[in-house]
Amino acid sequence: SGPLRRGAGNFSLADLPLELLALLTPVPAGLRGRLSLQGRYRLGTPQPELELNISLVDGYLGETALVLERSTIQLEQARLLLDLSLRAAGASSSVELAGVVPLDSGQQGLELRLASRGDGLRFLTGLAGSGLSWTSGSADLQLLVRGSRLAPVANGFLRFREGELLLAGQLLRDLDAVVLFDFTALEVQQ
Repeated sequence: SGPLRRGAGNFSLADLPLELLALLTPVPAGLRGRLSLQGRYRLGTPQPELELNISLVDGYLGETALVLERSTIQLEQARLLLDLSLRAAGASSSVELAGVVPLDSGQQGLELRLASRGDGLRFLTGLAGSGLSWTSGSADLQLLVRGSRLAPVANGFLRFREGELLLAGQLLRDLDAVVLFDFTALEVQQ
């Protein structure tokens, strides 16, 4: 409801299959479900505005059910403001992404925080197909990306503890590792 050229309005879209998104952008194999969107907009000003809330219905990655706990995306002053949280069924922790992304790829002001604790990342092994299975252990991720989209700088860490993985048919046990994201370098400390 509302004008499409100037002014403010509201919109909603229900039960959009994720398979349709594959026509516009790459979608990981095994990702399925439906998206529902609700939002408001303001057009016709030098700085258009958009606020969007997303719901994931019957979301799965492979056989793992997914729940989108927080899902707000805003467009204001030529910047995207993100606040997203995704949790796999049975996981005690979620994967959270929050921050600011300027629309101009060369503009400074990019600031994204990606975080997860414990078993929150475990479902991502579903992206690797049948060649990788994470059976136990934990992973802590804290990553801050700043700068611009053309020249991002990452700072943070990824720590694995007591991990057990099945990788290409080989069992890896007692995986303990620390990976540092040190601005423009990636360092495996342990």
